[in-house]
Amino acid sequence: MPANKIIFFGTPTIAKMILKTLVELKYDVVAVVTQPDRPGNRNKIFYSPVKQYAIEQQLKYFQPEKVSSINAELAKFDADLILTCAYGLLIPDSTLKIPRYHALNIHPSLLPKYRGPSPINFAIFNNDKITGTTLMLMTKELDAGNIVAQVDVKIDPRETYSSLIDKLTNASIELIKKNIPKLFSDQLISQPQNAKLATFTTKIDAQIQKINWHQSAIKIDALIRGLYDQYPAFSIYEGMQIKILHAEVATISPTNLPDGSIINIGRVGILVKTADGGILITELQLPSKRPVLVKDLLNGRHCFKEQTQFN
Repeated sequence: MPANKIIFFGTPTIAKMILKTLVELKYDVVAVVTQPDRPGNRNKIFYSPVKQYAIEQQLKYFQPEKVSSINAELAKFDADLILTCAYGLLIPDSTLKIPRYHALNIHPSLLPKYRGPSPINFAIFNNDKITGTTLMLMTKELDAGNIVAQVDVKIDPRETYSSLIDKLTNASIELIKKNIPKLFSDQLISQPQNAKLATFTTKIDAQIQKINWHQSAIKIDALIRGLYDQYPAFSIYEGMQIKILHAEVATISPTNLPDGSIINIGRVGILVKTADGGILITELQLPSKRPVLVKDLLNGRHCFKEQTQFN
């Protein structure tokens, strides 16, 4: 039975599943570090999935605003490894030096491609056919450490963020199960990344989420899929922010209407003009309302009109 000591850093569901795997494999998770609680809807305090799991399993957990502030406490655990997955805050070099052997990170891309905070989204934005997950040694430079192991994951043509993160979670779990025994060694084999091939992602913000109807239909479709259902894409219509949850590329007849115009409101969706074709919106969310299929919305009164325009 493994008795090696691990300090785990993580915040969202993918990280919780890695932590759960470590616990089920009987590793001694001596401490868990997750982001501070955040206010949610109606100012209700939101616990991260990792914190929730740590409470359930009676694991010692920390939620520092700055990781360096708990270095002295973490050092007392005499840990063999630090393992991180989607922690979301900077871990300083002083913390990475605490464990006996290594500090490692699980990053959901095939590094050096898509370093940074949003690799899953960007793989879909760019209509990639393959992505993957990487187990890597941590350094001060973001996602630049030597690679210990990788596994490929296929991206289906209609993949969404929601479906792809499920695949990458499962792949990351298998990556840990296969490789963790060899991590407790000074002789760990790893390969340096080719920095010349590195590409970078940014945090998802409103500028990324807002649909630019002057782009191609394929590009807009990829944006919608790559944001669902994490931070949905949106567009402004009659002063309202409309979240676009599901859509598909559509062929349209030539028209002089400006990009973003509603060409047709049909039985299953709202057809909107793009730079080179059309997007058929099939599911959306109005302000302060629940997500709704457009075909159900159109059965009653609604605000949309043909030849009006999304901004």
